[in-house]
Amino acid sequence: MKSFVACSAVALVGLAALADYAHAMKAYLAYIPNGSLFSQELGHPNNVSSQYTDFATAFEAVGLSWTAAFCADTFPNSDMTNGAAFGDPCCTWSHGATPDFTVTPFTTDPTTATVCATTSSTTSPATTSPAASTTSTASPAATSPATTAPSTTTTAPSTTTTAPSTTTTAPSTIDSTTTGGDGCHAKPHSGTKSGKNGLRA
Repeated sequence: MKSFVACSAVALVGLAALADYAHAMKAYLAYIPNGSLFSQELGHPNNVSSQYTDFATAFEAVGLSWTAAFCADTFPNSDMTNGAAFGDPCCTWSHGATPDFTVTPFTTDPTTATVCATTSSTTSPATTSPAASTTSTASPAATSPATTAPSTTTTAPSTTTTAPSTTTTAPSTIDSTTTGGDGCHAKPHSGTKSGKNGLRA
């Protein structure tokens, strides 16, 4: 009977250790974005704890820590980054935070890459001078990293025109042959009469 109790105790300790080990493997999922959506098959093929997937090996190599560098690494046997596969394409997620995107769980082959959202802006000068005009445009990127169009500067040619200097002398209205007293001068007679009384104009 003592041997039965001893064997039972060893079996219970073994089961408890196995349960703790299985729980520990599941706990590692909390260290990756959207980890709660995944099963332990992400790290152990067919839930066999003695085997590791390529992702589990890579994650263990960085100390089971989601860093910006690990996020930017390519997911094993894929063309997307770890961050794009797990919903953290901008590599900003930290343990306990909400990832940028929710993803569909997978085991070894991520299906859809998430893309880092970018901002777009268009800028132009506040004032435009006739000599130079500058316009910069940043294009939005829906599926690729931000792309910025090159800056364009256009300089207008100098257009200074100098008007010719001209001096015009007004004709004199003074008849040099007729002078009057106190600075008044008479108009020369044109030979025409105006009015009824024949006054000269």
